[in-house]
Order: sequence, then structure tokens, then C-alpha cells
Amino acid sequence: MADLKEAIEKIKEIPGNVRGDIIISNLLYIRSKKGDIGLNKVKEKVKELNFSQSLDKIRALEWYPESLSVSIILSAKEVFNWTEKDVFEMGNSSTKTSFIMKALMRYFISIDKVFEEASRYWDKYFDFGKLNILEKDKKNKRIVISVEGHNFHPDICIYQAGFMLKIAQLSIGQKEVEIKETKCFFKGDNCHEYLITWQ
Repeated sequence: MADLKEAIEKIKEIPGNVRGDIIISNLLYIRSKKGDIGLNKVKEKVKELNFSQSLDKIRALEWYPESLSVSIILSAKEVFNWTEKDVFEMGNSSTKTSFIMKALMRYFISIDKVFEEASRYWDKYFDFGKLNILEKDKKNKRIVISVEGHNFHPDICIYQAGFMLKIAQLSIGQKEVEIKETKCFFKGDNCHEYLITWQ
């Protein structure tokens, strides 16, 4: 717990806000996996990290510190002894309850359109950072995405990879899609870069 508290105190110093929709999606995911008892354990852990915001009163379109959102993911990982694979699955599955995904659904008939819109929706749901499409090569079946200015914790890179993979799977229309983080701020790069490929 001491390591988590120390990490969160540093994360709180990083500016940036996120829409409540993302927080709600993660809380719903935790409940679906661990029930109300598990969810309450995570809420208690977040409270121990000195957040005064009640997680029962989050509103989808209001702004909240990204540090709060990150603390929920890291608290769940600690409470349930989750691995990186579990964090990836959380990012991948949280798309099922997200307003963002429901808004993007209309574009899933076109891989070109969905990733074009993904950049725009980033700006609606985060008041910091940027998502860029660096390469979109349907012939060679690859997309390269960069995320700038979102440098809260290495585990969030894994979570974001899971989220992006689900968008790719839905827009491409198949499950044999892979994602790999090829650049990472926490490994000395100036951004996070993800390579998406499919068969």
C-alpha cells in the first residue's frame, strides 16, 4: 500500500481531467468481475489514497481529475492482485459500457472513419494530451497510433492498449487483431506509440 500511496501522490501532481464516463465504465467493469463486495473494496482503497470525491456520485459528462481515474485502475490491480493481462482486459472490456464507444458505433462500418473520429473523441473526453493516427495502411493491414501527454503510470499504457484493441476489433470486424506498444514515455520515448496489425 505504501508504494501505491507514493505513486498516487506523484500522479496527483500531473494536471489533466477526464469525463466521468470513463470512470463509470471502469467501476461497472469491476462490479461485473468482482461484484458489489469487490467494488466496495476498491472504493475503500481509493478513499485511503486521500480522494474526497464520492465514486457513487460520478456523472458521465462532468470533468474529474485523471489521477482519480488512474487510482481506480491501480487500486483494483492491488486489491485483486491483478496482472498486466487483467489490466489489459479491463481496458478492452470497459468499452462495453462507455458512452464514447456508443458514440463511435455509427462509424464501425469504416476503419478509416472510426480512427479519424477516435482522435476527435479524445479531445472531447480528455482536456489534455492528444491521440494521433500516424499511419493507416489497409493494404498491409497496419495502423500506428500515438498518444502524447498522457504520462501517468506504466499500467495505463496497458489499459489503453486494451481499449484501442477493442476499437480496432470492432471496426475491422474480426478478432484476429494484435496491438503492441512500440514506444513508451516510461522507456524514454517522447510519446506512447501503438502498432495495430491484423490478418
